[in-house]
Amino acid sequence: MDLFEQTAFLQAFHNSTEEQLGRQLDLLVQSMGEQAFCRKAASLLMSLARPEDAVPGSLARFVPLVRDGIELFLSGVSYPRLHRVILDQSTLKDCTVPGERLLNLVLHFPTLHKLGQVIARNRQLDPELKKWLVRLEQGDYGTDPEGQVHFIQTQLAALRSRCQITLSPRIIAEASVATVLPCSWQNPGSSQTKKGVFKVLKSQVDIHLQEELGILESVMANLEKNRKRYGLQEMKLASLFQEIRGDLAREIDLTAEQQNLDEAAKIYDRVDGVRIPELAPFCTRTMTSMEYIDGIKITETKGTKDQQEKLAGRVFEAIICMPLFAKADLSLFHGDPHAGNILAVPGSGQDGFEVALLDWTLAGHLSKKQRIQVVALLLGIMKSDKWTLAGVIASMASASDMDETKARAALAETIENLLSSEEYVDCDPLKKAFCLLEKMTMEGLVFPSELVLYRKSFFTLEGVLHDISPNFAMGEAMEKYLATLLLQELPERCAMWMTPLADTPEYYRTHLSNQSLLELSLQQSITIWQQTLQQSSALLEAQVQLSTDVMRYIAGCRYWFAEK
Repeated sequence: MDLFEQTAFLQAFHNSTEEQLGRQLDLLVQSMGEQAFCRKAASLLMSLARPEDAVPGSLARFVPLVRDGIELFLSGVSYPRLHRVILDQSTLKDCTVPGERLLNLVLHFPTLHKLGQVIARNRQLDPELKKWLVRLEQGDYGTDPEGQVHFIQTQLAALRSRCQITLSPRIIAEASVATVLPCSWQNPGSSQTKKGVFKVLKSQVDIHLQEELGILESVMANLEKNRKRYGLQEMKLASLFQEIRGDLAREIDLTAEQQNLDEAAKIYDRVDGVRIPELAPFCTRTMTSMEYIDGIKITETKGTKDQQEKLAGRVFEAIICMPLFAKADLSLFHGDPHAGNILAVPGSGQDGFEVALLDWTLAGHLSKKQRIQVVALLLGIMKSDKWTLAGVIASMASASDMDETKARAALAETIENLLSSEEYVDCDPLKKAFCLLEKMTMEGLVFPSELVLYRKSFFTLEGVLHDISPNFAMGEAMEKYLATLLLQELPERCAMWMTPLADTPEYYRTHLSNQSLLELSLQQSITIWQQTLQQSSALLEAQVQLSTDVMRYIAGCRYWFAEK
């Protein structure tokens, strides 16, 4: 019997205990060799879990890429890990639901887990599959709490804190790389009890993540060599992966998360309705302690239509608008805003909730220059100016060996085709900007990792916002946010009319100079004038046609009623 044939493998599930199946796998790897075994095992897991089913309909052309890419990834994983994955698949017995098997598979790999979180809220995802993938945002994945408790106690003993700390031996949240356990403590001489949590990494997750990143580097290089087969056009997968590899590695850097939490707390402290967990005094290099915030997943709120829309607006402003229009030279943004990292906390706001932003391991910083470029991209989109867009995109991308003039002309031609495409026309300006960057990536441009992460943050949040409030419009929300900022800038803008040379985008939080606003206003006036002219022409044409018809009618009547 060929154990790697799906029917035979499913039969083995029923006829063998887990221990017996494990021995069969050990015998197979001894006879075949680890490399050959892993290739066969990868093919088997693909047929069982069918990860290609998770590809949204709009990206169906990439199904072969996803399937082959994940199979190559699995074939590079070490035998002990694949052994555990196969045994876990065997526990599902008669399960024929791909979503459940896919969830079971993905939970073994931090990088695949993260990918699943990103696409879980995609609106084009099959609803049945979505039910399984949203469970990747947060859940109980079977990590033994005893090991985590022992690790925390060892860390606390080394700290020698004088606080009285009570640790609860249960996991209240688990994600791709870490678990969260509740605790309480009292400061020396105080009777006040504070509630908190400890966040610690899962056992061996650092080893597993490094192994997976090494495998992915090889997979990306292999796929890039066969880009024509997978419809990748000129996309530089290997270079793109190198740009984001550091971001993926930051997932296990708890010291960096503590710095991000501290910075985020200072930024959002002045913002009504947004909360950041406050760090507790028990952090170490491998353990984060912070306050406990009692809330529900943001997509599980049940308010009125108006309340849900306001809640979605608060989330959008906190995660997208505030970083983009910040005053600071470097602006912190949350790079992983899936629904499991955003809580709705009962509060005193008009919508009844405050928003808590959790898990700041995957965060980035946009420079002022990059933020000005994003706004310039939005301006170019509003003006539908292909040459402006080509220039902005060229300045945003990493250095290229291509001749600048030829590159700009090629970009302009590609942009012109995209501006008239159906998928582009129906989007609001903000989504158009990120879709444009995505399209340019397919054309071979490579953007800095921070811009890639910010774009990923936007697309992750888009699905979350839709699940909070299906009628929420990001473009309108950003217009309102900008209008408020422009009003605040009015005194400075009036003063700048006297010193036009100092009127640069860098001077304003909106990153819009008076000249830019004037050009945009003129462009919109021209557009309105053209639309009015078209409407007037259509009205005049209708009036002429009506007059002609009336004259013909009268002439006909005179003909029929004239004396013969």
